[in-house]
Amino acid sequence: MKNLFLMLLVFSTFFSHGMEEEMASEFCHSLAEGLANESGLTGEEYTRKYAEEYHWCENNDWELQEDIQP
Repeated sequence: MKNLFLMLLVFSTFFSHGMEEEMASEFCHSLAEGLANESGLTGEEYTRKYAEEYHWCENNDWELQEDIQP
């Protein structure tokens, strides 16, 4: 979980400096996949968890998250 917060902090720094959408999409995919895998879910539950996390990541206002502390 500590690595997740560090990843979010690094990502928010890049994103606030004009990170390209493709890189943001790749980041959200990796984050959602990691969280879904970590959940231990399978099948439709895994797919639902992945979709929820991906949607949260893409719709998060990262510029407001610059002060995230691990």
